[in-house]
Amino acid sequence: MEKLCRPLGMRQTNFFDEKGGVNPSMGATSSGLDFMNFLTMLLDTGMYKGKRILSKQSVELMLTPSFQDLPVKYTPSVAKSWAYGMGAWLEDGGNGKPGMATAPGSNGFWPWIDLNRRYAALVVPQKELSEWKPDVYRSIREE
Repeated sequence: MEKLCRPLGMRQTNFFDEKGGVNPSMGATSSGLDFMNFLTMLLDTGMYKGKRILSKQSVELMLTPSFQDLPVKYTPSVAKSWAYGMGAWLEDGGNGKPGMATAPGSNGFWPWIDLNRRYAALVVPQKELSEWKPDVYRSIREE
């Protein structure tokens, strides 16, 4: 929290489950603004408001396909043809590098970084989705 959330101004973010235990995966909660600060920092290769939060090498490693020779237990339908990096699905950008990094949540929450067009976005549905709507998200992204 001290090294990542505080420098990014992520005051509404925590990593505790409903019992108060630390759970950085399914226990994470955040606001849209906090999450956008995180995405912006990744888009700017670890910099946020002129301050280095993560090393450029760390961000590059996160955005590099990993574990390509290992089986993947679960892939969201929207990410079937994408590679997996360190914590994000990576869509091929056509230049040997990822064009987009995303981590779609099971409830419809969808953050992404468009590395080619240089922007970050976040879709937060009003209610939990029963299934992924890849065409809807792609059309939002294209707009």
